[in-house]
Amino acid sequence: MKNSSKITILFVSLVSFFLIPLKVNAGYWHRISETEVVFRGDIENGELSKFLEVFDNKVKFLTVTSGGGNTYEALEIANILKTNNVTVIVKIWCLSSCANYLFLAGKDRIIENGIVGFHGGINSCFASEEKRKESELRLRNFAETQGLTDQQIENSIVQNRKFLDRYSKMEKDFLKYVEASEELFIRACTSDKGMGDGKPYAFLLPTNETFASYGVFGVIGHQDPATIEWFSGDLIVD
Repeated sequence: MKNSSKITILFVSLVSFFLIPLKVNAGYWHRISETEVVFRGDIENGELSKFLEVFDNKVKFLTVTSGGGNTYEALEIANILKTNNVTVIVKIWCLSSCANYLFLAGKDRIIENGIVGFHGGINSCFASEEKRKESELRLRNFAETQGLTDQQIENSIVQNRKFLDRYSKMEKDFLKYVEASEELFIRACTSDKGMGDGKPYAFLLPTNETFASYGVFGVIGHQDPATIEWFSGDLIVD
């Protein structure tokens, strides 16, 4: 693998730190009726193509069980869901980029014996000048171990800034489209998930009232206590 490719891959992994799935399970799409598609697993590279193989404008319901995954793929799918007024139904869990994008894209958002968990987005966790400098420092340190020249390092930094700018704009445009506040992602990116108790939590599970306070209206169902108890992770419902 070329060094420039290695450094790009590292950058993607840094950007995806809070957006990767908790567990790695290959996803699959299945159209169970004329109007409903089921997705189970993680959102990986190429997921958009697999989604389009089973989707058309007759689909009105998407049932998901996903720990999250690739930000770009999730955003592209989410925009299609929103444009086509698809209702999103969560079973078991919808975390990370599944929550950020697929759930928020729903015409109606239904939680059915499951949980929806957030831990930040591109802009809230990575796009600030401070965060950009931190990630670029990691890139420089990595590049030095790979023997890249100063010019190669600078070229990679510029390339990766463009990459982050693209993701940042996609997310901002999406949140405007679904009329949700970025404050949800900002809160979810903090270690204590905005609780002010100094304790670290993996995911914020908003109540319906909290959802509404961030512009996410019409959530049907609630964060499921049984799923929370079963889940192997530090969650906070608020």
